[in-house]
Amino acid sequence: MSNPAGRSLDPHAPADLLMEGLVEKLKLLDYELNFCTLRKPNWPALSKGYFALPPPRQKDAAEQFYYFTHLASWLLRQAGHHHDAPKQFDDPNFVLSSLISSLKSAGFDTRNLSAPKLRTGSGDALCGVLDALVDLALEAKNFLFQPRQPVVEPEYEYPDADDMDVSDDEDDAYESDDDQTAGMVGLIGAKAPGFPPIASTPPLGGDLSGAGGASDSTTADGRGKRPGSTSGVAAAGTGEGVAGVGGEGGHSAAYISALEHAREFVESSIKGEHIEKWRQDCERLGQQLRLAVSSDIRDWRSHLDVAKNNQDEVLTLLPESKANLLKLITTVTQDLDRLSNREKMLNDQFGSELAEYTTSKEHLDTCRKNHNQMADSLADLTNQLQKTEGELEDIRNQLDERGSSISDSSPVVRMKAAIRDLQKEIRDMDVRIGVVSHSLVQHALKEHREATYGRKAA
Repeated sequence: MSNPAGRSLDPHAPADLLMEGLVEKLKLLDYELNFCTLRKPNWPALSKGYFALPPPRQKDAAEQFYYFTHLASWLLRQAGHHHDAPKQFDDPNFVLSSLISSLKSAGFDTRNLSAPKLRTGSGDALCGVLDALVDLALEAKNFLFQPRQPVVEPEYEYPDADDMDVSDDEDDAYESDDDQTAGMVGLIGAKAPGFPPIASTPPLGGDLSGAGGASDSTTADGRGKRPGSTSGVAAAGTGEGVAGVGGEGGHSAAYISALEHAREFVESSIKGEHIEKWRQDCERLGQQLRLAVSSDIRDWRSHLDVAKNNQDEVLTLLPESKANLLKLITTVTQDLDRLSNREKMLNDQFGSELAEYTTSKEHLDTCRKNHNQMADSLADLTNQLQKTEGELEDIRNQLDERGSSISDSSPVVRMKAAIRDLQKEIRDMDVRIGVVSHSLVQHALKEHREATYGRKAA
């Protein structure tokens, strides 16, 4: 169901988990090439805990907030919404208000988003905003997360056991493989250090008893005795009883020699004068190799011993403690009874005083309530008085300004100067008018004389 107010900006997980997904989503947008290179020097690549935890220094917090605002503006532009990147010395409150306005215009629900949550440069709210923006940018790039497809293993049809027809030759081959496997296990056991040599290991293909008597034996001191040249594997070259090792088995003489060498017991290489030095080293180091077993408090045996000792001590102290507790119970019960009787007597004796005290207390509560109401009313009236005094002060200032403007004679002086200038201009104009009139009269008289002389001459 869609949210009518817009896309949610609330974090759906803790900040550290959101940062892990945020870094991977930013890599899908190739932010290391498209965003980190927008500044010189380049923005550092985000770690998976950069915006999850607050930085240790205030200077780093300012840098972290600056990083967040630039990254948010870049994600908005990637989603197709215009938002200018802030400058380094812009007001953080103005930057956050502009960012919240851009988020609202991009279709996000900003009712639960406040500027102080983003001002810190870290936290769940900030990671939630970045996660929502990177999802919007991926949607604008038509990037869709596909669910993981299960790997379908091919189905094989195995034949039933009843349908399988194994011949006798194949059975013999399986038995031969099992015998060879057993022989190799014996070889590995004989070569392994720290294990006694194998006393008697059957050959790979059959029995060594027919080759000339007993196989390898073991001496009384536990060391394996090397077989002689006429028994065991030494006679495997031509013996008829060694079927599968030589001849029909197809094994080489080198393999037989390796098997014989594996049955030899390991002897010490320390001989002669080095034996005494080796013994001294063993005595010196033996003291340091002793295992000191310390008692463990978690051992149930020590707990059981402590529990038994505590039980014995409790059984010893129980009779005396029980008697003392019973005596204490009796004393406390008697004291409580006396207190109850004394309380009843006091209530009977001071009933009138108690009623008067109750009435006085109710009256005191009423007076306190009235006092609180009057104090609230006084505070309201004080506020109104301060407001009225402020308005009165404004009116006084206006009156002072108007009075000073009225008493100022500079406008009258300017008017007189203007009148003098007008009068001078009028005089000048009258002189010019007189000169022009005189010129016109002279011109008219000249024309009149010329016309009169012309008629006389005719």
